[in-house]
Amino acid sequence: MTVRPSRVLMWPGRVPPKEIRRLLTALIVLFAGASLAITLASGLGPPALPVTVLASLAGAGLGLWLARSCDVPRPAGALVLILLAAAALLATAFVLSGQPMTVFATGLPFAVVIAWQRPVWPSLVIASAAIGAAVLLRAAQEGGSSPATETIVMTVLLGAQTIGFAGAHVGWHMQRRLDQHDADQRDLALTRERLRFATDLHDIQGHTLLAIKLKAELARRSVERDPGVARAELQAIEELAAEADRRTRDLAEGYRTLALAVELANVEQLLGAAGIEVTLQRSGMPPPEHEQTFAALARESASNILRHTAATTVRIHLSDTTMVLENDGADPRTVVTDGRGTGLTGLHQRFAGHGGSFTWQHDGDRFTVTGEIGARS
Repeated sequence: MTVRPSRVLMWPGRVPPKEIRRLLTALIVLFAGASLAITLASGLGPPALPVTVLASLAGAGLGLWLARSCDVPRPAGALVLILLAAAALLATAFVLSGQPMTVFATGLPFAVVIAWQRPVWPSLVIASAAIGAAVLLRAAQEGGSSPATETIVMTVLLGAQTIGFAGAHVGWHMQRRLDQHDADQRDLALTRERLRFATDLHDIQGHTLLAIKLKAELARRSVERDPGVARAELQAIEELAAEADRRTRDLAEGYRTLALAVELANVEQLLGAAGIEVTLQRSGMPPPEHEQTFAALARESASNILRHTAATTVRIHLSDTTMVLENDGADPRTVVTDGRGTGLTGLHQRFAGHGGSFTWQHDGDRFTVTGEIGARS
């Protein structure tokens, strides 16, 4: 049996999501493209130009492979061999071209590893040695070059790359922390409501059951000795039971009419436990007098989604006047578009009672419900 996550997280787990991988790919294409463009415009001839281009492409490809597998732990020995290969590419491209910008392509493996792999020091040592060796070899070849200047330029360029990749790494981890904090807050809100309900139920039932117990004992002792007292106590027990029933129903009704924010958290929790991805966009909140109506819409829609669809995604948009819920996986054979048997008619009546409107639309496998109260014309 598949175990579903109990929390709705934007980026669950420790594997970088596709958004981060796309960002890393875009950075690699940007840096490598700039390096190749400058190399091609430098006026180099064969064999320096084709070898430099191949070394740059190889460095970019190695960097792309490392970025796409940045979450894969690697043995220290394997990582050192990879970085030594990258160092050879970096030195070859610079020695042949004399262009510090070639590091934008051949330095990509170092930038990715420094930003995403731990420990950092082997990568820093090999990157520094590669730049130093490349500059010294070029200086020995040309004689009149300035090793200090070229070293600084290549180090700064490599540092700029590293900052770009490190920014993506830090941003992802910050989003994961915020995402987890949001999930914890939703769980905390639900826990508080459950505790409130349990406390209120104990107060009602505990007091009433104790009173019934005492009166039942008194009635039992009075059955033969004083039937009138027994009948009075039995009547009191009946009234206590009726009062407890009424108060319990009132409590249950109050629990069903939770604040809208708590109801939305409950919907996210419920659908998330079923493996459905929930996206909540909130641009406002309805006034307090309308919250219960919108809460009923969220609750009934979640129930319909679980009962009548095979949804994988649900989108909820909430403003101060409108709530829209859209889900996929709707089966035309099970969706009742006239509202009978699905609770849609009841929602239509509730919104109409507050001067609003409630509509639903079925398009292919997508089902959308929209509730409005006080929408501006």
